[in-house]
Amino acid sequence: MRAAVSALTVSNITFIAGSDADIDSGLLCFVKFTLNDQIAIDGVTLRLTSSGKLTLSFPKRKDRTGNEHPFLYPINATARANIEEQVFARLPRRAAQRR
Repeated sequence: MRAAVSALTVSNITFIAGSDADIDSGLLCFVKFTLNDQIAIDGVTLRLTSSGKLTLSFPKRKDRTGNEHPFLYPINATARANIEEQVFARLPRRAAQRR
């Protein structure tokens, strides 16, 4: 039996603006944050999708055959929404205006 998932608390959020080329391709900024005051998360990107929606993209690597292997990621849509809501709430006005 699985234990209930506890609330996720995102703190110490830092945004680092992408280059003009990054922004033109939809990558608005890089994001660092702390999860539950215990885990530092780095390498996350804030992206603007082709449909105009903001989303977080979590770091991954590709192996020599092109398969992607994420380093970390939200385990379900609820966890993703929880993290994104907290990060987007702290989004600098300048980045939010690029939407």
